[in-house]
Amino acid sequence: MSEGVTPASARLTRRRSLTGRPGGRRAWRRRLWSVPYLIPAAALIGFAFGYPLVKLIDYSFQTRPNIPGSVRTTVNYTLSVEDPSFSDALQHNLTLLVAAVPILVIVALVLAILLFARGRASHFYRSALFLPYVVSIPVVGVTFGTIYSLNGAANDTIRSVGLSGLAQDWLGDPSYALFAVVTVIVWKEFGLGVLLFSARMASIEPDLYDAARVDGARWWSQHRFVTLPALREVIVIFIVIEAITMLSWVFGYIYTMTKGGPGGATIVMEYLIWTQGFAASNLGLASATAVLLLGGLLVFLLALAIVRRVFAKGVS
Repeated sequence: MSEGVTPASARLTRRRSLTGRPGGRRAWRRRLWSVPYLIPAAALIGFAFGYPLVKLIDYSFQTRPNIPGSVRTTVNYTLSVEDPSFSDALQHNLTLLVAAVPILVIVALVLAILLFARGRASHFYRSALFLPYVVSIPVVGVTFGTIYSLNGAANDTIRSVGLSGLAQDWLGDPSYALFAVVTVIVWKEFGLGVLLFSARMASIEPDLYDAARVDGARWWSQHRFVTLPALREVIVIFIVIEAITMLSWVFGYIYTMTKGGPGGATIVMEYLIWTQGFAASNLGLASATAVLLLGGLLVFLLALAIVRRVFAKGVS
């Protein structure tokens, strides 16, 4: 044995080389004891999510799911992609993504910074801004459907200030309907961003702002060089949440406000799937469209993760 190396230290070194840290093998064994307790919950979750997914894919390859004589084919995917409503719905979802997500991030970030001052009033305002997020989507859709109608509160307000020429049928005109829906989604969703950003900002060390002030940084510079870097990860999380919402979670708004109209101007992928599966009673076609939506969403999230990793490496 080499000089200065005791048998005990040699055993410890060997254990570290095998397990990565002292007592790692024992810690690994303790973790294994938890596996039997996790199996029932994992099996339940796997069944709740896995079985519907398997059936969805199975239905997408059948001409008449659950009906005797159904033939397995890929024709549903062909019909889905060739449907003119498919491209329109996909375009509208992408429009929601491009239009709503940047507005949500900017509005939530600005309000979170403005309410950053500690005090009872700021807590009240944060709670008030978060309140729309917990309101049911159908309630929000029906309410704003009434507000945006031709003789609704929005046009009445415009007319009352002498701007009658600006009054429009916001949900009945194809030129404005989708963007009217965007305003409703932004109004309901930005409270989540305010809450997330405010929670992260509350954990920033005050000494960082004190040091910035000592260096001569003003209000904007303090938030530019202290707040924004600290919020980077939370902003990414919020973008991912809202991107998923815009691509696959806006059915409630569309169904209660426009039902895809006028003239298909607000149809989205979810509403298209609903019309195919329930209004037209074509479960095979609806399943194929749903599988395409799921696949596209997974590809989008994968691309977003890759861009995020590349960006993180570039910053570091």
